[in-house]
Amino acid sequence: FDRTRARYQALAAADDRTVTLDASQPLAVVSAALRHQLTQWLRAQAPSP
Repeated sequence: FDRTRARYQALAAADDRTVTLDASQPLAVVSAALRHQLTQWLRAQAPSP
């Protein structure tokens, strides 16, 4: 597990398209962070006028 997690973290750090969230936070905090990141991503996907 630790080796796999370390590899994932290295890949995520090297790719600016990857977002990691700290899931050890309270559920409300994680949910808000996820909602924020998803909203940002969806806005970036929208076609420009």
